[in-house]
Amino acid sequence: MNRMRPKANAHKSLSLFRRERCALLANARVQKTKIRIASGAQRTFHMDISLSLDALLSFIRDNEAYHPPIVFALAFAETLALLSLFIPATSILIVVGAALGGSGLSFWPVWIAAGLGATIGATVSYVIGRYFKDSVHLAWPFRSYPHLLDNSRTFFNRYGLFAIFAGHFFGPARAFVPVVAGSLAVPHVHFQFANIASAFAWSAVVLGPSQWLGQWLSAS
Repeated sequence: MNRMRPKANAHKSLSLFRRERCALLANARVQKTKIRIASGAQRTFHMDISLSLDALLSFIRDNEAYHPPIVFALAFAETLALLSLFIPATSILIVVGAALGGSGLSFWPVWIAAGLGATIGATVSYVIGRYFKDSVHLAWPFRSYPHLLDNSRTFFNRYGLFAIFAGHFFGPARAFVPVVAGSLAVPHVHFQFANIASAFAWSAVVLGPSQWLGQWLSAS
């Protein structure tokens, strides 16, 4: 009987090892499935964005009369806090400029629309900062992006009103510097002086070269 006990114990240990191994393998399969599902959802999300952008660009090419309002909306989105992080408006505006040059439509209405959209978007961001003041970093959704507010505040503290002008040309600062300016209670007149000048300068830089390129490609 004593000789049988070691064999029984070994058999139990082997069975326990096999059960644990099966459990680990099953857990690994579940994790792999979750990763596949997450990856599939991410691919679907990016695919949806790509399809939406393709549809928008097709609409822009086929409906030249709608260029000014579309450009206004894109410029507004590009300078509105947080929304600019999710919409590649600058890239789309460059494409619009190229389409504008190839179609022979006037540059000025589209440029004015872009300038107005950028001015109003930055103004809304300024008003948001003015409303929340020192607690803007605690408000949703800004509390999810503290580094963007901190970097914009450092940029503004270093360059003052020039940061409002230059901010239009630097990615996330384009939408977050106005929020910081509002939270610091920069006088509205001073803010708008820099904001309007920068908005129309930025619009010219984004649309002008791409329009020239579109004209050159259509002529060649």
